[in-house]
Amino acid sequence: MRWIEPKEIPDEIDVELKDFNPLLRKILYFRGIRSKVEAEKFLDPKLDDLIDPFLLYDVEKAVSKIEKAIALGNRIFIHGDFDADGICATAVLWDYLFRKRKADVLPYIPSRVDEGYGLSESSINAIIKKGGEMIITVDCGIRDVELIEKHRKTYKNKEGIDFIVTDHHKIGEKLPRYTTIVHPLHPKGKYPFGYLSGAAVAWKLVAAMEKKRFPDSYFWDKVPGLDLVALSTVADIMPITDENRIIVKQGLRLLRNSDRPGIKALAEEAKVSLADLNTYHLGYVIGPRINAAGRIGDATDALRLLTTSRDSSAKFLADKLGMWNKERQEITETILNEVREVIEREGSGKHLYFAYGNDWPEGIIGLVAGKIQEEVNRPVIVVTQTQKTARGSARSINGFNIIEAIEKESSLLESFGGHSLAAGFTVNTDNIEELKDRLEKVAESQLKQENFVKEVSADAVVNISDMNWETYSIIKKLAPFGYGNRRPVFWVKDAVVAEFSDVGDGKHLRLMVKGEDSGFLSCIYFGGGDWVNKISTGDTVELMGTLESNVWNGEEYLQFKIIDMVLT
Repeated sequence: MRWIEPKEIPDEIDVELKDFNPLLRKILYFRGIRSKVEAEKFLDPKLDDLIDPFLLYDVEKAVSKIEKAIALGNRIFIHGDFDADGICATAVLWDYLFRKRKADVLPYIPSRVDEGYGLSESSINAIIKKGGEMIITVDCGIRDVELIEKHRKTYKNKEGIDFIVTDHHKIGEKLPRYTTIVHPLHPKGKYPFGYLSGAAVAWKLVAAMEKKRFPDSYFWDKVPGLDLVALSTVADIMPITDENRIIVKQGLRLLRNSDRPGIKALAEEAKVSLADLNTYHLGYVIGPRINAAGRIGDATDALRLLTTSRDSSAKFLADKLGMWNKERQEITETILNEVREVIEREGSGKHLYFAYGNDWPEGIIGLVAGKIQEEVNRPVIVVTQTQKTARGSARSINGFNIIEAIEKESSLLESFGGHSLAAGFTVNTDNIEELKDRLEKVAESQLKQENFVKEVSADAVVNISDMNWETYSIIKKLAPFGYGNRRPVFWVKDAVVAEFSDVGDGKHLRLMVKGEDSGFLSCIYFGGGDWVNKISTGDTVELMGTLESNVWNGEEYLQFKIIDMVLT
């Protein structure tokens, strides 16, 4: 692992941030903050600083069309997606239109297996059969150009559907013509932040409707659904920066005091205290349970859970999602081992790993690709194939834009979509081997061996004496943590080994270190159990890691969580 020291703060910025603790200044500078005003907004993210929803391109047109549909009593369908973001987005918009606006509105969550991601002939025809006159897509639709143009209402096709597309995924070369599109990265738009979740875009549409209705009394805390938007932002791995930082900070406040039966039931099933809820729980406890419905069971049950007003229904559904999540974990482990065998058989050292197998569950392959990518620090693609078609899920590393690589080979694909670090596609089984060869060559042309060396950058170089409760209080001010705003990483240079032992059946290392002129610091190194054979009491080591708190027998104490360690 390559260790990277932080850059020194320029004198002029150090002066600009002089009102803040010296260590905090370093951490803020590492996060790109250069002024006192930026620092104050970062440390105290307020709803007032959210961006005007009417800066989203076409949102005013979308509001007018929806208001007209409500007034005419037209049947509206919210077409979502089967992951946590898509489910939250559907819940936010459906809940608002149905409960607050009394619209004739129904949700539609496609089947991952039968219909796949986004709009499809199947989903559109099902909506038409149910009397749908308007489709509002959430967390999907931006790439379904041909389907929308085929089915949209025109002067010639008066029986068609009126489409409003709200999405946040990468925009393709073409956009559906004569279609209302609400997207933070619309090429003609002026929205200043392009990394909203799908649910956040849907919520901004709701905000625009409320602002249009009540221009004099409108305020952000009156726009329902911010709790689910925060959940979606973390679960969909959106960067917790800029506007998303406000969304997650304020959304967590609502979640910790939630009166939503589904959230309370999910927390109870997962044995999580709502009062202590943080981004870890959203990303690794609550989010996976919602995703499990779309991966293993019925995603509509997750939607029902988030929108139900009955405690009994919420408990029943939360228990079902918990059961599916356990099943998902077991299946994931089985497929993981099979993919590892494929990689081992084909040989290690490739620039990109591409594994495919028969009838691997579609809802699991993305998880497997992500876990393998973390292990090998290379782009990974996992494909499940049936007789005629196959679906793939890709996870990448910094320095290799996976959706751009896939797009280059789109002539082999039936459909595709995603982000720079995660993508999915559908391909004819006859084209799998050629696609594999082409993507491996793309990776070879773009990546070098240095791209595969894991890096860890320090926010600050410190002594053990700096790892104290005052520093921990500074760290808490920087929350919420997640993608784009990680927990501060410290490089400790003066650590002397006082005690050590392996724990967890030899898998992990527990370490007690002391500084030259300071007290002791308790450390834990997950996955570092083999260090018991490399160190001795009195050795000097350097540590890279994070400062956290831990509670044992009702007593809270500081603990340094080691990311990497070297003998000096």
